[in-house]
Amino acid sequence: MASRVTLGLVVTTSYNLGLTHPPPRCCKSTLPMLFLSVLVLGALRVADGLQNGLARTPPMGWSSWNAYGCDVDESKIRATADVLASRFGAAGYLFVNTDDCWQSDARDADGRLQANASTFSSGIQALAEYVHEREPPLLFGIYSSAGTKTCAGLPGSLGHEAVDAVTFAEWRVDFLKYDNCGNQRLSAVQRYGTMAAALSSSGRAINYAVCDWGVESPEQWAPAIANSWRTSIDIRPSWTSVLANVEVTAPVARFSQPGAWADADALEIGNGALTPAEERSHFALWVLLKSPLILRCATRLPVILSRAFADTASQLQPERTEQRDYRHADQPGHHRNQPGQPGCRRAPCGVQLRRQLVLFRRRRAHHQLLRRLGAGHAVQRRAVCAPPTRPC
Repeated sequence: MASRVTLGLVVTTSYNLGLTHPPPRCCKSTLPMLFLSVLVLGALRVADGLQNGLARTPPMGWSSWNAYGCDVDESKIRATADVLASRFGAAGYLFVNTDDCWQSDARDADGRLQANASTFSSGIQALAEYVHEREPPLLFGIYSSAGTKTCAGLPGSLGHEAVDAVTFAEWRVDFLKYDNCGNQRLSAVQRYGTMAAALSSSGRAINYAVCDWGVESPEQWAPAIANSWRTSIDIRPSWTSVLANVEVTAPVARFSQPGAWADADALEIGNGALTPAEERSHFALWVLLKSPLILRCATRLPVILSRAFADTASQLQPERTEQRDYRHADQPGHHRNQPGQPGCRRAPCGVQLRRQLVLFRRRRAHHQLLRRLGAGHAVQRRAVCAPPTRPC
C-alpha cells in the first residue's frame, strides 16, 4: 500500500511541476502498456535491498562522462561541484562523480591505483575534500571496472578489489561506479560480489553502483549487494535510446527497494540532442522508474535544469530555444542553421514535410505514453493530433 501511495505522489508531483503534459483525447494510444507493469508490479513487495544505510532514496547528482569523456580534469570537477552546491544541493543533488580516465595508465609500486599526474595533480583525496567542503556538503564519486581494464583501457580492479576498496576509503570516496569492461568473461555475480565484500570491509560506507549493463539479470542478485544496478547498455543522446532504456527498465523496476535501485542510466538532459519537451519527459520517466537521477551535462547546469524543474525555472537563466534538424536527431549536438547564418539553405519541400512528420510522430508517441500515466489529471492539453499538411 505504501508503494502505491508513493508512486501516486510521484506521478502527481510530476504533473504539478509541469514536467509532463498528457495528450488530447483525440489521440488513440498504440504504444505497449509499459508503465502498467510499473504501476502494478511497483506496488508488490520484493526482498529488501542492501542494508548498508545508504541510498534510502535513489541517488541524485552529476557524472563527468557525457560532458567530458576522457577530457576530464580536476578543475572541471571543482567547477561543477561549485555550481551543483550553490544551485541544487538543497534539492538533493549531492553526488559529484568522476567517471573513467581519472587514473594513471599504471599502478604504483605497491599495486595501488593512482591519479593521472597531469590532469589530477592535486590527487583524488584533495579533490574529494574540496567536494566535501562545499555548502551544503557534497559527496564524491569515482569509477573503476570489474575487469582487468576500464572501458578507456586504463587499469581495472579485477584481482585488486581489496587494495582498491581500501584506497577508495582512504581517499574518502563516497560512491563507486563499477563498470563491466575487461571482464575476462567471468561471472558477474562473482566479480561484483568480490568488490561488494571488499567495500564492506574497507571501513567506509561507499555507495556501490553495479554497472553490468543488465546482461546477467542483475535484478536477481544485485539488490542484495549493491545500492544500484544498471538495467541496460549505455544510454545515447536520442529520444529513441531514452525509450529503449524505459522498455528494459520498466519490467524490473519492481525489484527496486530503499538501498537498492534499478538504474536506467544517466540523464541525457542538456547534452544537445533532445528537445526541451523530450528532456522534461525523460526526467519524468526516470522519476516514475525510481531510477537514480545522475546528470551528465557540462557546467551550464542553471540553464539545463530549468528544463526539468518548472518550480525553480524563474530563478534560473532563461532557456535558449533552438531549431533542430530531425533527420539527424540521433546525432548529438546537431542543429539546423538559423536563417541568415552562413551556409543556411532552405530545404526542399518534401524534406521539410518529412521533418515535420518525424516531429509530429515523436510528439504523438510521447503524449500517448504519458496519457496512460496521467489519465484523469486536469492539466493543460496540447493539440498534436493533426499531422503536418501545410504546404511549403
